[in-house]
Amino acid sequence: MSGVSSSLKLFELKLEILTPTAIASRVGYAGFVHMTLVDHIPGPVLRGALLSEALRSGSLSREDINKLSVSPDFALTPLLAIGRRGEDLNSIKPLKSSLVAHALCYMSKWPDERTIRSPGAVKLVSKRAWELIKESVKAGLRSRKPGWGPGEVRSVEGKPTRKVGNLWEAVKTGGWTTAYIEVGLDRSRGSSAPGVLYAYEFLKPGCTYAGLMAVREESFLMKFLDEMGPDLRLYIGRGVSRGFGKARLVLKDIDLKEIQVEWIKSDLEDEKDTVLMALSPVFVEDGGLPLPTPPREGSTLAPDPGWYATMLGKPVNVKFKVKSIYGRRRASHAYRGWSLRTGMPKAPIRALGMGSLLVCKVKGTMPAHTAFLLPILGLGPSSSMGFNQLAPLKQDPFGGEST
Repeated sequence: MSGVSSSLKLFELKLEILTPTAIASRVGYAGFVHMTLVDHIPGPVLRGALLSEALRSGSLSREDINKLSVSPDFALTPLLAIGRRGEDLNSIKPLKSSLVAHALCYMSKWPDERTIRSPGAVKLVSKRAWELIKESVKAGLRSRKPGWGPGEVRSVEGKPTRKVGNLWEAVKTGGWTTAYIEVGLDRSRGSSAPGVLYAYEFLKPGCTYAGLMAVREESFLMKFLDEMGPDLRLYIGRGVSRGFGKARLVLKDIDLKEIQVEWIKSDLEDEKDTVLMALSPVFVEDGGLPLPTPPREGSTLAPDPGWYATMLGKPVNVKFKVKSIYGRRRASHAYRGWSLRTGMPKAPIRALGMGSLLVCKVKGTMPAHTAFLLPILGLGPSSSMGFNQLAPLKQDPFGGEST
């Protein structure tokens, strides 16, 4: 890996659900006590599962886990849905053939049409989103192709996609869930309460997800991975004490060339505008606010020099000044959770959703190999939880022209 520290190891991750799994996304909705995430597995969930298994297996001590949590030396991405057991998934590679759809992506509402299209996100440097959408509508009218006219398409921002041949298609996740229905109990009588039903939604066994991870060779986490081997079992989500959430995680050692894709812009120039695509939720820590919040126009996204010195052996000196942001309003999420390490609730994080597009002015320069690692190493230690990972766009992988 030219220009990259030899002590940094890169992994391709594939996770297969083995028992019904609940990764709560909503509480108390449509008769469900909990509804599960389907399209992806968030970074904090994967990180928690890895550290919990390292502690449970006895590979690492609680002190080691505390060090990894407070001063991480690894980064991981959210895992995107790629398919079900029985499908040919070996050829699907993160970034190359598995990618989250961005804010301008759309697909036909027709049931048999899965192709993803985009008017070209890189054009946001010189045009507004509404102008690109207007051009797409006119193109749809001219083509007269059934399924792609006004009112026949819908946004797929934040959805998982995979490349089939030369086209990107939305991953079919319909039918991936089932429900676990129970009756409520009447405490006074010690029996079931009449008419009180509740349900938990679960992912079915066989659902498969893919992502990336980078680990320092001297990391405590690397010690755990070496002991467990490239094919390990861990538990994610709720109800693990009752047998839910068992998963198989397969790690494949890769090099930098395997994530060098043609649509990532590696030659970032000072004082030039570029479009950043959010591959994971993005937030900023404003000194005037007590909690992380989504970036807004005028915010500065700055890779942490200390973080890059730790991971690559060299700091970086570049900043991205946000000029405009494109993404649906409801794509701004709040991430909450409970820490088994501290026994306390985690501080909530509000962030832009995956797939958001940020037009930024570059301040400084970034080496080419570092730009290719930005989708994994992100802006700083928050990437160890699957946050703040960005890709500078040379061209739109879903359509449009290069810059």
